[in-house]
Amino acid sequence: MSQKREFYIEEYYHVFNRGVDKREIFLDKGDLYYFFDAIQIANKITPIKNSRMKNNRKKEKQKAKEEEKLVEIIAYCLLPNHFHFVLKEIREGGISKFMSKLGGSYSQYFNSKYDRSGTLFQGRFKAKRLTGESKKDFDLEVVTAYVNMNYKHHNYDFKKDLIKSSIFEFLGEERGELICNQEQIERQISYIGDLKKYKKWIKALSKEFTKNHNKNPKLLSFSELE
Repeated sequence: MSQKREFYIEEYYHVFNRGVDKREIFLDKGDLYYFFDAIQIANKITPIKNSRMKNNRKKEKQKAKEEEKLVEIIAYCLLPNHFHFVLKEIREGGISKFMSKLGGSYSQYFNSKYDRSGTLFQGRFKAKRLTGESKKDFDLEVVTAYVNMNYKHHNYDFKKDLIKSSIFEFLGEERGELICNQEQIERQISYIGDLKKYKKWIKALSKEFTKNHNKNPKLLSFSELE
């Protein structure tokens, strides 16, 4: 029996998972944007309704905006065979319920579309606590930057590959829908200094991640960006 995981209200977590056997989970843009829509639709306390029809999904997203949320989304990165989130637990069981609804909805869609059966994701999602007394040695701002820039660490190209990241919400360049908590974005940018300094910092940090893959570099000194 798997051990029950505890998530604490008002705390932040790095949440991630990949396709079973490292298989791709997004095969075309329709898949990527269905998942992106499902993120928004799953983030509500009422059950999710599955629909491949774009107009119906639009209605479901609007309904979700009017309901209470399960989690606060701080950052995300969707790549061909895996995904990352930074989430804040805002109600008891919120992260677990959100991830269950999201994974179930997308798996049902994917299996139906590609005439397959069985598990799509590699077991339960993984989660690392970023704040609180029992957190590991991770900084919220650093992990958020890692998630935002994860596509670069895997050498993906926005123009060629099936990827989507919240980095453009942080940089004020997102032309589509905003799904991250904008107050949290402003808070993290202010923690670094301002947007100009944040851009320099995240670029430098991304180079550190690429050089030291799967390691957690320390928060770079702000003075290095002067």
